[in-house]
Amino acid sequence: MGLCLVYLDDLPVFSRTFDEHLDRLQLVLIRLKEANLKLKPSKCSLFQEQVKFLGSIISADGIRPDPDKAQPVAEWL
Repeated sequence: MGLCLVYLDDLPVFSRTFDEHLDRLQLVLIRLKEANLKLKPSKCSLFQEQVKFLGSIISADGIRPDPDKAQPVAEWL
């Protein structure tokens, strides 16, 4: 199972529980450090219950379409 999604410079880490999230976040941060990659703190949003990412909403419940993106398509059809 994946720990995160990656698209260009976006890297959402997802998990079902807070403890699992801490573990996954630590693993991702270790990998970034090993690759000598850095994060810009002002662009980081930590411990969000849900995030919008590439037209989807990621949360503890899984990944679902972003209604803001799906509505125009539904209206067009």
